[in-house]
Amino acid sequence: MRSKVVSITTLILIVVISVASTLLIQNIFFNRKQIIKETVKNININETTTISSAVNKVYDSVVYIEKTSSNGVKNSGSGFIYKTDKSYAYIITNNHVIQDNVGLKVINSQGKSYNAVIVGTDEYSDLAVIKIVNDGVQSVVEIGSSSASLVGDTVFAIGSPIGFEYMNSITKGTISGKNRTIAITRSTGKELLEVIQVDAAINPGNSGGPLCDLNGTVIGVTSLKLIETEVEGMGFAIPIETAMLIVDELEKGNKIIRPYLGITLASISDTWQLYTNDIFVDKNINKGAVITKIEKNSLAAKAGLIRKDVIIGIDGKEVDSAAHFNYLLYKHKKGDKIKLKYIRNGSIKEVEILISVMK
Repeated sequence: MRSKVVSITTLILIVVISVASTLLIQNIFFNRKQIIKETVKNININETTTISSAVNKVYDSVVYIEKTSSNGVKNSGSGFIYKTDKSYAYIITNNHVIQDNVGLKVINSQGKSYNAVIVGTDEYSDLAVIKIVNDGVQSVVEIGSSSASLVGDTVFAIGSPIGFEYMNSITKGTISGKNRTIAITRSTGKELLEVIQVDAAINPGNSGGPLCDLNGTVIGVTSLKLIETEVEGMGFAIPIETAMLIVDELEKGNKIIRPYLGITLASISDTWQLYTNDIFVDKNINKGAVITKIEKNSLAAKAGLIRKDVIIGIDGKEVDSAAHFNYLLYKHKKGDKIKLKYIRNGSIKEVEILISVMK
């Protein structure tokens, strides 16, 4: 009998514990749901799912450009109308899109075709201005500001990757970096270009098209894509502020002139060029630009610079290479004074030069 009482008591105790546990667990989950509910309720998510209004603002100003080369081969690129007058519509594009052509055709978003005329080009900045007859052209882009944009901002590009079949394609991404410098091979050798880095897809044919912010204003001119098998999602655009300074001169038919010191340079890393010029640099010098030739009576010669001097600094900034030196030099204008630091026979020297010659 005592055994049965113990068993009944134990059973009751088990039931009580079970019910209490169930209530406790339910209470925990209920409170958790309430916490989650309150937390989610307090989150305000604002996400734009479309950029169509911004795209529509600029879309009809973007054009397809077809170049016919002297060998009959046709290549294409993009451009955008930034200005009109009573007679013409003016288009910004890349120099490499239109150079060496025997025929230039522009097609607008409505499919209308125009013969284009070159107004001005600049190989160093990779910019060009062309024009077509203003046959009722209504849409002109709004010029924005790349300096007001931030890393992480959403941007989009419009262009014609591959060719006419994909004319005025839209690609969206973010600004990955600003004030980047990349090396470009020109007919005059390697040069540096300051660009905006984006992860929006930029492919052959996009060159010359606009890079825009979410207000639909142009903040850059798409120019290049880093094409390597191990690299994806790296596109580049020339900041619109840089572009417009060049464009204003090109539109007037002026040649872009830059400071000229009268020297030919080779980078420290270009061992073959140094060897062929019979120049051997101290192995402890791993950065700089070596003077391989110097013109008589040039600014550099008058300042006392000579062949084999290694320029390692300009205005307090370290010089990495010949292209980097030109990049820093070209930021100056006539009348500016520059201070060069250089190495001669193991000694570091400095000289100040007044820029009075442009070329």
